[in-house]
Amino acid sequence: MSIQASGLYEFGPYRLDASQRLLTRAGEGVTLAPKTFKLLLILVESRGRVLTKKDLMSALWPDTFVEEANLPFQVSGLRKALGDDGAQWIETLPKHGYRFKAPVTQIDRDKVSPGSVDRSGSSVESPPAHRRQPRQVLPWLVAAMVTVVAMALAVPYFRQAGKSSETAFTAVPLTSYPGNERQPTFSPDGNQVAFSWDGPEQRNFDIYVKVIGAESPLRLTTDPALDSSPAWSPDGRSLAFLRSLPGEKAAVMLIAPLGGPERKIADTRTFGPEFCLCSLSGMVA
Repeated sequence: MSIQASGLYEFGPYRLDASQRLLTRAGEGVTLAPKTFKLLLILVESRGRVLTKKDLMSALWPDTFVEEANLPFQVSGLRKALGDDGAQWIETLPKHGYRFKAPVTQIDRDKVSPGSVDRSGSSVESPPAHRRQPRQVLPWLVAAMVTVVAMALAVPYFRQAGKSSETAFTAVPLTSYPGNERQPTFSPDGNQVAFSWDGPEQRNFDIYVKVIGAESPLRLTTDPALDSSPAWSPDGRSLAFLRSLPGEKAAVMLIAPLGGPERKIADTRTFGPEFCLCSLSGMVA
């Protein structure tokens, strides 16, 4: 899926500038995360075509394997950024993909002169050169010289400020429990992590949830069968996981992240990482 790196588009009160990686609403900037901006650009350039989940995943995370739950999380964030119109413009086609329904106009960049857009996003005509009086040249020249001097004096200050504001980031382990912890997955809001752990006595793998920054995890399952491969629903209200069954079979189970009764939602003959990482998030979507 090709993306135009220099396109300029308008839809509703928004203007999307791909070359500047800038989204504005009535001239005011709208902050978007890099992946969210890329998703918006893909949707806008689709011109109303239906984009499958597979196409969007490949475009957003090329050559990288991620869980499908990351895609609806990005779509939800984009809808919120676009305000009340976001839910209407981005249509969900269940089990298939998404479509951008807002009318999109592509602007010819050659017809938009640099500096001809004010804060409201409307074009303003630059005054013809012959209207400027010769006596105006001297004040502009003085102002330019003052600006250059001020910038030269400010360089050492900003260099020093940049050095003092540098922050050293240190990797901190999420867990340090005895035994084996595997298959971690973050909740859509990034505040929790679910994982499979064989416990302090290393007897059986069960599903646990830990709030980031908390000391102890919450144990969700206690079945003697092996539980693994947790996957969050896009809204973060439920967790799906695999429970091993005799004969190389598995059951897809569903449980709330705060614990409670379990519910079986499917059976499968495939039990392994290929299934658990690709299919669970789709089942709880």
